[in-house]
Amino acid sequence: MIRKVSRNARSLTRPIVAISLVVIFTIQNGLSQAPKVAQLSEKQSLLLLDLENLAAQAANLTSGLARARANAEIADLLWTLDKQRAKELLGEAYKLTSPDPVPNASPASSGSKDKFSAPTPLESARRELRSRVLQLASRDRAFAGSLIKPQKDTENGSAASDNATLAKQAFGENDIDAGSKYLTDAVHADPIAMPVTAINELAKRDRATADKLIMEYLGILRSAPLLSPDDQARVDLVLLQLIFTNLTPSQKVPPPGPEVMRAYLLYVLDDLSALEQAFLGSLRRFRGFLLYAWTPINQYARDLTPSFMRLEALSRSSQDTGPIPNIEDIVAANKKSQNKQLEQNIESETPDPMVIQAAVRNGEFNKARRAIDRMEAGDIKDQLWDLVNSREAIGLTSKGRIDNAELLALKLRGAVRVIETYTALIAKADNPAQKISFGYRALEQLRRAMNQPEVPAFMPAAAPTGKEIDPKLSSLSKLFLITVSLDDDLAQSVLQETILTMNRTDVDSSQGRLGFDPTLFKEATAKNQLQAEQAASSISDPLRRIVALAAIDKRKIDNLNQKVATKNVAAAK
Repeated sequence: MIRKVSRNARSLTRPIVAISLVVIFTIQNGLSQAPKVAQLSEKQSLLLLDLENLAAQAANLTSGLARARANAEIADLLWTLDKQRAKELLGEAYKLTSPDPVPNASPASSGSKDKFSAPTPLESARRELRSRVLQLASRDRAFAGSLIKPQKDTENGSAASDNATLAKQAFGENDIDAGSKYLTDAVHADPIAMPVTAINELAKRDRATADKLIMEYLGILRSAPLLSPDDQARVDLVLLQLIFTNLTPSQKVPPPGPEVMRAYLLYVLDDLSALEQAFLGSLRRFRGFLLYAWTPINQYARDLTPSFMRLEALSRSSQDTGPIPNIEDIVAANKKSQNKQLEQNIESETPDPMVIQAAVRNGEFNKARRAIDRMEAGDIKDQLWDLVNSREAIGLTSKGRIDNAELLALKLRGAVRVIETYTALIAKADNPAQKISFGYRALEQLRRAMNQPEVPAFMPAAAPTGKEIDPKLSSLSKLFLITVSLDDDLAQSVLQETILTMNRTDVDSSQGRLGFDPTLFKEATAKNQLQAEQAASSISDPLRRIVALAAIDKRKIDNLNQKVATKNVAAAK
């Protein structure tokens, strides 16, 4: 297949070159007449021509989400060559990720679906693609904002999640002002869907700005209509993560300042009081949330004690006796109760898979194995065997016990655990020969591996299908990126197996899903451009072929940009 494509390409070389020279002249002439557009070199013009050819191929894709994916990846490269054209492609891609309007649907009916229900595979694909488009568009903040703006007046717009995406991007680039604006817009669009991670990551660098945003959030919540108990429970979970950052010490997020703490406490007391009046008896449901306020009230707002005591009394059931516990007591009691339940469950005849996963996380591998032995045969049992063997192997690897880790790695049957374990082994190996040996072993095990997506133990019904995820294809692309710098023959073998798997995958490209990391073609080009181009040309799926060829062009553009930068530095001297 690859040789045939190569011969055809050579036979077309002369007419393509002739046409290219004419097109290059046209492109250069057009660019020279456009304002504020720098002249392109001949190589840049050829790349621009190649990208426009890929864009033309993308326009012929029958699926809107497939076109969106192709447009986004092509626009990524066009940004440095023709920014206006890149924006056109991103704008089209963003529109293509929006769901088709329902004919004759009223606003009430369009918003009738529970916004917190699990997204369908199609909805997940749209969200992931939209996030990718916004990530690329955020190179120009005003442009990215213009994409979101038309949604603000729609019932089912994605303004909240889109603004949260831009906020995370801006904070990641240390643009605090832009990130703060996007985050505020996100919360105004949907007060319930506060992006906690973005705030806490910001707090690590700028606690004062994070506090200001939390104050704005509390103000928005106060001005909003009273929420239902279910929605209030979601907001309470958000607030607990924002306010009590020390409950997750590994995050290393500094706590909010006194002003935020007092504003939070006022909101909790006022809101729970109003909720009890509207939904009689609801305070008992929210007793745990209320009790978290007791310790900070004693520290920051003693004047609120009478209000707290009144609500605390209403929240008690016949089982709630004794003094009011502080936060440390609550956490300790919860941990003790959970440990007791875990211990009882894992020793039972029908252990819960989630309990087994907890044992694995705690390093209790033998206890987990005994529990797995008692489970009925099935996919979840097989996955748990892989999980315990993989995690123990990785732990042994980190301690330098490579031989013991190898024995466990050889037992792995699922692609996900194979790649994560051999990634650790290759990184820890002492010499290049051992790394290469592990690479070949990983390749062989991936060839034989089970290719079923993992079933979430907490929600088996929500398990992804092969149309969404291809563990083997994803793992092979990761293996290539790990081994490409180790050995040419190994890298070529992995690349060939990746293409074979890619051409057999069930992952639905009509939803814009690729199933692999396009970076592998960029790195393959750096190693051997001809081999990379032949591999990309042999991909049967049009979308995946377009994205692979675009990734190859990305390496070429990066190389050109590097040469220009080096030349400019030399000229400056």
